[in-house]
Amino acid sequence: MIISRQYMAALQTARGNGAHVVNLRNTAANGDDRQLKPYETLVFVHNGSSFTQQIYLPPVSESVGVTITIITPDTGGHTTISDLNDSGADWTDLVTDADNEYVVLFNDGQGWKSLVTDIT
Repeated sequence: MIISRQYMAALQTARGNGAHVVNLRNTAANGDDRQLKPYETLVFVHNGSSFTQQIYLPPVSESVGVTITIITPDTGGHTTISDLNDSGADWTDLVTDADNEYVVLFNDGQGWKSLVTDIT
């Protein structure tokens, strides 16, 4: 039940702040990948089986000043978060593989930067 409360609280806050919420459910097969749009600022990833999934961040040039939060309330597989090779040498792909992992990313115009994360 804690997951549901955290999920609902984040969802209500995001909607109140005008965020565009995306729920990704990878239940069919590996490779259910997603290219995020600059306006998709809160992303919940539900990877219910042992599947792999790739999430690509929006292009740096099209999303300057954007903050994106990605949360995995429940996962059975793993999700790789990648840029489009446009963030420079400082970027390293992030891999979520546990319930309730999250990352908050900010595009400063030079590339995507991790502001807060508990991805280990």
